[in-house]
Amino acid sequence: MGSSGINAEYMGSSGINAEYMGSSGINAEYMGSSGINAEYMGRTKEKTDKNSDSDSDWSKSDDSDKKRGGLSYKDYWARQRRQRAERDTSRYRAGYPDGGAGNAKDTKNLRFYLGKINCNQPYRIDAFHSRYRGDYGFLESAHNYIQWLFPIREQGLNWEAQPLQMAEIEAFRENTEIQGRIMRSYELILDFWGMRLTDRATGALERSDKWQARYKNLNRRSHNYLRITRVLKFLGEVGLEHLKFPFVMHILDEYGRKDSPLDNIGSSCSYFIGTLRDDDQRAEAWAKLEEYDS
Repeated sequence: MGSSGINAEYMGSSGINAEYMGSSGINAEYMGSSGINAEYMGRTKEKTDKNSDSDSDWSKSDDSDKKRGGLSYKDYWARQRRQRAERDTSRYRAGYPDGGAGNAKDTKNLRFYLGKINCNQPYRIDAFHSRYRGDYGFLESAHNYIQWLFPIREQGLNWEAQPLQMAEIEAFRENTEIQGRIMRSYELILDFWGMRLTDRATGALERSDKWQARYKNLNRRSHNYLRITRVLKFLGEVGLEHLKFPFVMHILDEYGRKDSPLDNIGSSCSYFIGTLRDDDQRAEAWAKLEEYDS
């Protein structure tokens, strides 16, 4: 779908969040049967060996050398991914100059995090944490909880959830009870992905005890890469930007290992990096990704 010029994260001309693709009726966060990563709209199925620089990995045309400016196909498409990710996440990094989605008076997210209403599941937030932490089957297959735990300022097609509003953001940042619940939401999803937060102050991560099975799932189920981008955006909105860089660097280090357990995540890392609002951190992460891809 790359040739259409569609913004993979926002589906610009349609105004549809790429987490959902309403006009097609397909839940683009999952797109399981097609093998397409809906946010990144990149190559499908298996990732090319990251140590290969063979032009045979890519289709060719008579003017391809001119188009690529002398770059190999691998380097050309790596640059394209980076440019696309930087562009698609720029609105987030800029703080949504257009004001973001939704009605400024909506307070569902705040009321949910205050424990006053249920999410789509018949649970309020503390009960949700208790019931579903470690329930990997549910966390993988359920499609409607992620927007409640990690709301962002973009509209998806889970209409029972709502985009995060500025008044809610201020309350999320200031309320210590809410901050504790956010950390429990983050730890729940980290555990699902095979990671453990070792220091809330620094954001340092390590592999969890069940990392092998969880990494295998993460490597195979690319819809989770959209979830990662959502979680990172949410953390930045609610005053927890410091958690994002350690997460991104942890993922990059796992991707860069010899015989990497997350060898399919590389192209999606462009979007994770794009959520970093600190220019120096983003540059450091880009350098590491390029090192691992070289």
